[in-house]
Amino acid sequence: MALGLIRPPGPGSKDQRPTGAIGAPPPSSSCRARAAELERDPGRRGEWLTFTVIGAVPTGVEMAGQIAELARDTLRSYFRSADPGSGRILLIEAADRVLTAFPPSLSARG
Repeated sequence: MALGLIRPPGPGSKDQRPTGAIGAPPPSSSCRARAAELERDPGRRGEWLTFTVIGAVPTGVEMAGQIAELARDTLRSYFRSADPGSGRILLIEAADRVLTAFPPSLSARG
């Protein structure tokens, strides 16, 4: 999955914990929201807040949910002009439904 969301640690890094000023959002989790904050054109801002997850298998569904939760709960208070909660998450699956390994009742919308 290519989300443009996660930045690998630098050379010689022993862990993946984000660094930065106290109270600042983690740089590895908010690069697209930061770009949206700086974008003046509302249409382009929406593009920065659109994420695509390919594969509606359990991992893809969980990833989409985590992106939504991060935007809704974590990043919202860090920005003035961009609302990360207004972003779109596109979950793309080639099959006729999501979570095809589970019974249809578990993948029904609602």
